[in-house]
Amino acid sequence: MLVRERMTAPVITITPDHRFHDALHTMQEKNLHHLPVVDAQGALVGVVAERDLL
Repeated sequence: MLVRERMTAPVITITPDHRFHDALHTMQEKNLHHLPVVDAQGALVGVVAERDLL
C-alpha cells in the first residue's frame, strides 16, 4: 500500500490565528485528528492535534 492511497487531499490547513473552537469544528466535520498549521505563505509551522484542543 502506498501513502497516496490513504492520504487526505487536498490538505486541510489552519493558520496560527484560528480559534480553538473553529479548529475543533473543522476536525470533527472532516473526521480528522490533526491539522497542519501554515503561515501566510503556506509554509508549515506546526501541527495541532484534537487532544490539544480539548
